[in-house]
Amino acid sequence: MQDMLTLAGANLLTPMILSFALGLIAVLARSELTIPEAVAKAMSIYLPFSIGFKGGMAVAPAVAG
Repeated sequence: MQDMLTLAGANLLTPMILSFALGLIAVLARSELTIPEAVAKAMSIYLPFSIGFKGGMAVAPAVAG
């Protein structure tokens, strides 16, 4: 049970989850938060690479062994 809580805590503190939570809070607070177009474009390129890299690292041991 302790391992599961530790894993859940580690996953909830990833940058992607924290960014989602910040966006959700901004929407709920009716904030006029805007992200510059260049930053939005950079994030839209970075996030798929990050997700793919993390998934690849998780799958690599299964493929190698």
